[in-house]
Amino acid sequence: MRIIVNVSIIEDSTAGNFQKTFNTQEVEITHENDTMMQSVDELTSKGSHPSKIIWFQSNADSLKNITNIKITQNNGNVLINGTLNFYYGRPKNIDDGVVFYVLE
Repeated sequence: MRIIVNVSIIEDSTAGNFQKTFNTQEVEITHENDTMMQSVDELTSKGSHPSKIIWFQSNADSLKNITNIKITQNNGNVLINGTLNFYYGRPKNIDDGVVFYVLE
């Protein structure tokens, strides 16, 4: 489902760069539930999965050198706040937008 949000991007957060925020952006967010497994010695392990983001009317070049992404609703509610994840590939241009993954 497409929603209207504010997208903040941060370039190399360890360098103390300021975030750049794009207001009233259209995105689609897909979450995959965490994987929980219990070992034979009854220890539980948790595996987190990145969220898939489609940012419409944007492109992969807008995420060049970006390390962190924060997506908020207009009321300030945080939907996504994490690092750009390259395990599934770099941000990729698609029709009318860019697809990328964020690990929280």
